[in-house]
Amino acid sequence: RRVPGMAPLPEPRSPRRRADLEWNEEHSGAAIADLPVHKRHVFPAEAKGCAELNMERIDDPETKAKDTWMGGFYMEVLVDGWDVEKTVTIDFKTSDLGLGPHACQNVRVVGFTETTITFALIQQPWICCESFGCAVRGERPAQMTFSCGKLLSPPPSPPPSPAPPPPPSPPMPRPPPPPHPPPPPL
Repeated sequence: RRVPGMAPLPEPRSPRRRADLEWNEEHSGAAIADLPVHKRHVFPAEAKGCAELNMERIDDPETKAKDTWMGGFYMEVLVDGWDVEKTVTIDFKTSDLGLGPHACQNVRVVGFTETTITFALIQQPWICCESFGCAVRGERPAQMTFSCGKLLSPPPSPPPSPAPPPPPSPPMPRPPPPPHPPPPPL
């Protein structure tokens, strides 16, 4: 049924098999051999097994300029050994910073104090993580320290409920009434 003023419905498409399709050379991608190889970050001894700032980003004046704006900055934290049970605590050494509700990618905030924030790593299904980033309100601190830990295990499950009591036994039959005493003599 057509409604006046509504665009016509498209014709149903016939199912096509992959073997029936033709290869289009003009739309093929670059050869894999031409792609640059990603160089893995080498962590210094003091950051082994934990995390550190991506100093290449901070040391590059052009990137640093893009990562800094009036009232805030972006920081990328490299993590050695991405594990969803790992936590990364950053001590900013100042209480003059803030994070908005969606300020960080690949992590969630699980704790904080006046100068620290603790993040839990999140495994994203579409990427393999080795870093997380946050847009932070405030001036970039001169120094930050990192410490890592594990999420606390959830409390053990409660023991299973005891089995329900058995159903009550069927009632015992009533005893027969006592015999009536003989009638009194007349």
